[in-house]
Amino acid sequence: MTSPGGPRALICDFGGVIAQATAQRMTEAPAPTAAERLLIALEVEHGMLDYVRTVRARGWRTALLTNNAYRIGPEWRAKVPDLKAVFHVVVDALVAGVRKPERAAYELTLDALGVAAEECIFVDDVEANCLAAAELGMHAVCFRSVDQAIREIEEASLARA
Repeated sequence: MTSPGGPRALICDFGGVIAQATAQRMTEAPAPTAAERLLIALEVEHGMLDYVRTVRARGWRTALLTNNAYRIGPEWRAKVPDLKAVFHVVVDALVAGVRKPERAAYELTLDALGVAAEECIFVDDVEANCLAAAELGMHAVCFRSVDQAIREIEEASLARA
């Protein structure tokens, strides 16, 4: 469980954090459009997904905030069949009508989670999205690898406890 002053929530991006598509997989994907190739090439980062399950079990609220759907539509959800068991909240830009780094995208997600920005850690692979989250008061982690992100989330949770 988190302490009263520590983080209470984790918000993650989908494409680039929960799932990755390498240039090689994109090139090799047998599909006529870039969006279809991206969907085929996306592979779930099981280490990151397992970590989200871990913090949820600790009592944290979890959310997925993705712009991904603009490129590939709702089919991305099939990549994580137990999406609702991992994330309390899923904010899909295609459905919500707001995209990162728009302030409204973060506020919508925080409201749905029922937490203040200062109680939240945000993980994304796009620096502009991380900067926007930090401006709202979230601790932002710019994703480069699963190990690095988990280490930084754990460090931030200890620092905010």
